[in-house]
Amino acid sequence: MNAIKVCLVLFFLLSATIVGCLEIESGTVASELLTRKDWGEPKAKESLNDYEFWWYSFYGVDTIVFLKNAKVVGKLKHPPDAKSWDLTKDLIHHAKNNIEYRTDLDRHIDDIINRRLQNGMTKTDVRLSWGRPSSIEKKYLVAGYLEEWTYEYQAIYQKAKLVFRNGLLQRWSNE
Repeated sequence: MNAIKVCLVLFFLLSATIVGCLEIESGTVASELLTRKDWGEPKAKESLNDYEFWWYSFYGVDTIVFLKNAKVVGKLKHPPDAKSWDLTKDLIHHAKNNIEYRTDLDRHIDDIINRRLQNGMTKTDVRLSWGRPSSIEKKYLVAGYLEEWTYEYQAIYQKAKLVFRNGLLQRWSNE
């Protein structure tokens, strides 16, 4: 039994060390990130205006790094099944095709990175920021549709219900 405890302690210490190596601070310059052994070259990159989006996958965790003017402004971590890189590409596509969204891109990205909800966020914004909801219920109306997303207990919130109308966040409540 003691050998198992020792192995578990060693495993958690090693895991914490590995994850600790992968930390980056806002303001880190892109060239520094590329030369670090723990980060290096991303799996994929996309850009939009002054922003770059870099995708990394380490130890079963996908990480999207957001850079503006070649400096890190934030990052998000998700399990690989969250399809965070696909969501990032959807965000870029939406911004390229929507001038209102693109002109307020700084606020949108800041809200996503800091996991803040705002009326008018797209479903992609919310998925990228908060992850996959526990459940989704669709209601079709004469003039469009409503979707109610429920998030059960996760690290950043206890329980929340979000309501989207025609794909945009209309309201939310914490329960």
